[in-house]
Amino acid sequence: MAFFKKLKQQQSERTPEQMKVWGSGKLREIAEQWALGFKMEVRWPTAVFLPADSFEVMCNGPAFGIIDHLGSVAIIKQLEKGYGVRIPKTFWEGRKHATFGEIVDAFAALVEPGLE
Repeated sequence: MAFFKKLKQQQSERTPEQMKVWGSGKLREIAEQWALGFKMEVRWPTAVFLPADSFEVMCNGPAFGIIDHLGSVAIIKQLEKGYGVRIPKTFWEGRKHATFGEIVDAFAALVEPGLE
């Protein structure tokens, strides 16, 4: 549990300024939407997630619990509705250890093919 306590503290120290790493445009917009969802639904301390962050850890939340995982499902459904796309099951194949950046790129390609 010490790992998760440290992770939660580290994530809570992030600032919105760090989201500049996403650049501008559609990729940043998508990253910000996912990040806000993780803050609200999975209860991360901030809505600041970076491209190299582990998507699996993000989904499981700062306490690594089943309730946090359900929040991740809610985020995905919200994003599908908001962007008018359906994420196929094949989207997740081979992405168990994906970074947040890889997920954002792949989702952007669903939203606007050729964007990634």
